[in-house]
Amino acid sequence: MLKKIKLDIESTFADLDECGMPDGEPQISRTSHPGVMRIAEDEISLSYRESSENGCVSCAITVRGGLVSVRREGAIASVMLFDPEEPFKTVYSIPPYKFDMEIVTKSLSVDVSEAGGKIDILYRMTVGGAVKEAKMTIRAEVAEI
Repeated sequence: MLKKIKLDIESTFADLDECGMPDGEPQISRTSHPGVMRIAEDEISLSYRESSENGCVSCAITVRGGLVSVRREGAIASVMLFDPEEPFKTVYSIPPYKFDMEIVTKSLSVDVSEAGGKIDILYRMTVGGAVKEAKMTIRAEVAEI
């Protein structure tokens, strides 16, 4: 089943110093996107497209088995898996550059159904050797037709 949705995404990133303490002011991003919710037997996927200064990016956020993945393709290419049980190692790519990335999920709260919902993720990520503390909140609202 497919449904039109509105996605609101808020991300906060704070650089960490060598002692693991915040270094400088956090970067905060708030965006809203029209999108599509795909509901299958064992997963819910929220997808949307956005334009950045580097070009167009397609994004899919998938909830399956209590885990959340975020896949970006296009001007930015990455796969992030949020699993509180184990770290996830991947590559973050902004062509022509590629950076090793590790995600350590500290907390994950998922309350998403065919009616919409909310995902809260608190995680630490290391990209190209830089360590950041991050929080992402994703809200999905079924769009009025």
